[in-house]
Formats: sequence, structure tokens, C-alpha cells
Amino acid sequence: MITEPGVYDGIDEITYHADNDLAPELGRSLSASGAKTLLHSPTRFAYEREHGRPPKDEFDMGTVVHALVLRSGDRRIRVIPADNWRTKVAQEAKADAHENGLVPVLAKDVRKAIAIAKHVRSHPIAHDILAVGRPEVTLYWIDPATGITCRARIDWVHPEAIVDVKTVGRYGGADPDTFGRQAANLDYPLSAAHYVDGWEHLTGQALPFITIAVELEPPHVVTVGYYLPADLDAGRERMARARAIYAERESSGVWTDPPEVVAIPIPLWYERQSA
Repeated sequence: MITEPGVYDGIDEITYHADNDLAPELGRSLSASGAKTLLHSPTRFAYEREHGRPPKDEFDMGTVVHALVLRSGDRRIRVIPADNWRTKVAQEAKADAHENGLVPVLAKDVRKAIAIAKHVRSHPIAHDILAVGRPEVTLYWIDPATGITCRARIDWVHPEAIVDVKTVGRYGGADPDTFGRQAANLDYPLSAAHYVDGWEHLTGQALPFITIAVELEPPHVVTVGYYLPADLDAGRERMARARAIYAERESSGVWTDPPEVVAIPIPLWYERQSA
């Protein structure tokens, strides 16, 4: 059990995501992924906190690549002895794994993930970054502004950087401009600011944030990059807003907003096509 804020090694993925290993005085904790959901829907956040997120195949593949790149020994991964997911037996095995918080993957996809991980590890810059440091470092700290407990799980802590590994599903997705759009859509700068701030709060060390992005499709292009300070600041502001919402909702116990009739925003292209 986590009894005080700090930097922790050896906390596995299942324990981290369950968020039930904290002493009562620390309460429950807010992660970056939870903050993103909270900003869009407190109701959905409350549901996912109790039931978890719906599984997706691309998330499962990303998890396997992630574990192989970091060599973290993620014990959630379960290899299913089937050629595909079309048979009833395979589908049942997959559903059973998801129900138990595990990550099902076909043997052929493990081989693919091994190839992807080799591309990351053989990239000159990524290789040097991952040659020194340690994987899956967990942070717990008290946010000074709201008093809530925050948590973060850093992929890789290098002595001179905080490192995040991202898999990209689309061909060409690791190109800087394309990945930048994905980063904005998925709020990656929010996560980056959360990790950087948590590490500095606990250690007093201000480290830069580095992303290693790799495409799941051949030729598995790898990009090593960083976010501009202005983008990190924008992510930091969004994270601060999420912490404030979390503190208010956790205190009140009210996660569902009163029902109302709202306007449905239609994209601008719809109006243009009738001109």
C-alpha cells in the first residue's frame, strides 16, 4: 500500500490502474488519462473509474509494443493460441481476458510487436536514450493548489529526460506534423506537463520531456521529438482545470450534470457544400 507521496519502482500496471492501493488518508488519485476524460465528461470519468475503459484492439497492440520496447514485463499480456479472432473460441478467450483486466494478443501480433520494438531499439537516438535509465516509474503526489492526490506512470526515466513511448496506427503517423495533430487531438501535452510537474514536485529536478513515436505499419518509422514550451503550458493549464474539477466533484460526490437541451455543433464543411 502507498502510504505517502513519492517515486516508486515496481508497481505493476494492474495495481496502478486499479488505483486502490493508496492509504485512506491519500484518497483516490487523478491521472493524466483520467483528467482528459474528466474535462469532456465527469459522468464518463466516474464510470470509467469504477469499470475501466472499453477495450480496443489498437490499444492492446500498443500495450504489447510498449512492454517490449521498455522491457517492463507487463503481466497483463496474454498470448491467445489462435490464428485470428474470428473463431468462437478465440472470441471467448479475448472477452475473458478483457473481463479480467488482461491484454489479449495473437501470437502473430507478438511477432509483429517484436519487430516494431527492434526498430525502436535500433534507432540511433532512441537506442541511446533507452540504454540508460529505468522503466515504468510511478509517481504519487499532493497537488498544492487543490490538495488532491495525483498519480503518473512515466514510461522511462533517463537521468536527463522524462521519456514517453507512443505507437501510431496510421502509415506516416510518426511524421512530426502528423504526430503533432494526433498529440493535440489526444491531449498528449497535458500528460507531458503532468509528468514533468509531478517529477519536479517530488524530486526538485526539472527534466525535459521527450517522445519516441513509432508507426505500427512497416517500415515502422521512428520519430524522437519534444513539445514546444507554449504547448506544454497549454497542457499544464488544461491539467490544472481538470484537477480543480476533480477536487470539486470528489468533494460533492456529484458526477452527473443536470440534464439540459444543447446545441449540436455541425462542422463548417456542411454549410459550405450548400453554397
